[in-house]
Amino acid sequence: MMQVGTWLMLMVCLIWFGCFIYFTVKDLGDEGKKSAIIASGEPLDPYLFSGEKARAEARALYGKDPVVKKYFDENGITPFLTRPE
Repeated sequence: MMQVGTWLMLMVCLIWFGCFIYFTVKDLGDEGKKSAIIASGEPLDPYLFSGEKARAEARALYGKDPVVKKYFDENGITPFLTRPE
């Protein structure tokens, strides 16, 4: 009979592998959407595909939360909030 640790490691490996497959398929789906938009001749929405959405969310948090402001300032993230792509 296998030890508990062996079963635990087997479960961890299976969960990791499942997450890897899920996120890989999800990312390939996003790439497929981008390819379809490019193939149709439409310009890509920079808000969705350039990281501008994440930057806008970070700017909003920077303005509201003093802990986030302190963290961004101490770790040199603040200049990237307004940097052009």
